Amino acid sequence: MIFRSLALAGALSAGSVPALAADDALQRYETAFAQKDWLAAVKAADDLVLSRMSADGQPKRDPFLNGIVGISLLTSGEVAPARAYLEKADSTEYSRRMKGEVALALGEAQARDGDWRLAIETYRSLDPASLDPDQQRRRALALGRELLILDPMAAIASLGAALPAISAPADRWEIELVLARAQSLAGDAAGAREMARRSWADAAFAPAAEFAPMRIALVRAALAEAPEEEDLRRAMLQAAGGANAQLDGAITEYLPLCGEEGLRAEDHATFTATNRMNRPWATLVSASRPEAARTFASALGDQQAVTLSGESPGGTVFTLRCRSTPTNAWRGKNPYPRLWAEWAERHGLFPTFYRGIEVSDINALAERVERVEQRFGTDSPFTIMPRSALVAAMRLRAVTAGDIPVEQIRATERRIEAASRALGGLESLSPPALDFPAMKERLRRATTPEAALALGRDFQRQAIEAAPPDLAYRFAVEWLERDTTIPASQELDLVDQLIERLPRQPGDRRHAALRMKKAKLLDDLGETRAARDIRRSLGLPDDHCLLADTQPVVIEAEILSTDYPAAVARSHLTGRSFVEFGLNRDGRIENVRHLVSAPSSLFNETVETELAAFRYAPARRDGRSVACVGELQSIVWNLPESSDVPDLDLDFNYSASDLSDMS
Repeated sequence: MIFRSLALAGALSAGSVPALAADDALQRYETAFAQKDWLAAVKAADDLVLSRMSADGQPKRDPFLNGIVGISLLTSGEVAPARAYLEKADSTEYSRRMKGEVALALGEAQARDGDWRLAIETYRSLDPASLDPDQQRRRALALGRELLILDPMAAIASLGAALPAISAPADRWEIELVLARAQSLAGDAAGAREMARRSWADAAFAPAAEFAPMRIALVRAALAEAPEEEDLRRAMLQAAGGANAQLDGAITEYLPLCGEEGLRAEDHATFTATNRMNRPWATLVSASRPEAARTFASALGDQQAVTLSGESPGGTVFTLRCRSTPTNAWRGKNPYPRLWAEWAERHGLFPTFYRGIEVSDINALAERVERVEQRFGTDSPFTIMPRSALVAAMRLRAVTAGDIPVEQIRATERRIEAASRALGGLESLSPPALDFPAMKERLRRATTPEAALALGRDFQRQAIEAAPPDLAYRFAVEWLERDTTIPASQELDLVDQLIERLPRQPGDRRHAALRMKKAKLLDDLGETRAARDIRRSLGLPDDHCLLADTQPVVIEAEILSTDYPAAVARSHLTGRSFVEFGLNRDGRIENVRHLVSAPSSLFNETVETELAAFRYAPARRDGRSVACVGELQSIVWNLPESSDVPDLDLDFNYSASDLSDMS
């Protein structure tokens, strides 16, 4: 058995395990789901998967399990895999209530995956008469939530029609909150504030698990846009746990480009974000106009771009504007989770959920593997998913506790590979042309760090070449983020290969990102003329700092901790600023645009005051100093753990030549 070689407590005993009753597991699942006991629901879902494994040992697609597992994945925040299973859920075995739950979950997965129009169709296809009252309320709420992005007035009409039928304040607050957002996007600021105030009052009756006060406080902070409302904005951010939240810097990668879908430089959109609850991280609250709102919301389709740090529940409010220059750090959605889920669903396999990395958690996974082995054999395809969960848990345990040997993990990985061969291999996920075990063994035997690094780079290159284009791009981005010392010539070869392989699709930013990366690499190799040609082909204006013969370099830039806004410091709020500006011929900053402001506008005035003292060696063209545009600067505002004087974590080493590397 897997863990008997480890000196861990709670080792499992051998013995046969009786088959679980499917009816009992289904009943436990539905009861736990109705009570919102997610841990019990996931456990029952795992038992259902075990109980429905075919006696002949051959995995088969199971549309019934697709719905149950899809809901469990969505509850766990795994949106893309959840959608892959839910889209294939179709079974007469569901109870009337479960049919409604599966359909509602599918709509939510589609919406959280950025497919709002399809989500609206899914919600509209549901017959309210087939739903219970709670499901009817949730359908109305979900439909209004997705409509407000595409058509705020339609959302107002839909939610306004549903609200009178809901009398309980605990059921009204969230519909009122979404209605406030729709009114804001439709331009009715006064109506939005009043509706948010009503939601705030009704939130006193909401279950604690819904974090209603926090979510409403964030929306009220976002609606307090006027300068004279700054005190209210800070108070609401404090109420929302703003001191525990910090916006992830990766959001700068996801800013839309000016001109994209008619986006103007003066357009902006304001969102809220929380670090709790498995729901969309970014919540749209207001925008300069509805058309701009859709573009910004679409750009933030990848929820991980706005994850927040902090041990306690908390959130923040942030305002975005378009950037004028493409980034070379564009990651986009990670295709791997959906590809894996589609492969597994196609072969009748279902994920195993694990709760943690304690000894008891890992032994529980080992017990599940053993149970499947006893029924179907060591290399049964049914062992792939529980072993995959086991590997994930053991990897985390090995890093945090250090009491699981690496060989133990590798042995389990080899068993997964052996089991997958019975299904023809993992196809596009693990190209059969690559001998992963042999490569790992070569790395293990490397005699010097330099030799290991060279072997690792060769392996990464082979994996990228063998993977399909979408996955190859993701592999490359993640590799280059980790390996910062790869020679520019090797990196350039890789970028050229990806540019050649990736299909060109409307709205796909990967080609622009790769070309910006290529221009930066050419600069590093001294081929500045070729680099400028690439940037011009991407639409950069002639006066852009990146197109100067000599790009500007910062020579004087300082912000002291005492410059932290006093009122913001008293509120214990942190923040992030990301600005774009031009430089005059004297190297002074002008025309500052706040591309990212978090919390919205609280640091803007301070940023502009401090930037006015910065000085650059100006850009030069034909031997003369010239003005230029498109320079960027990033500032992270952090408070110390215990001090009345703020401490800043600042990033001031960005010049135009570094523009493509900013995230």
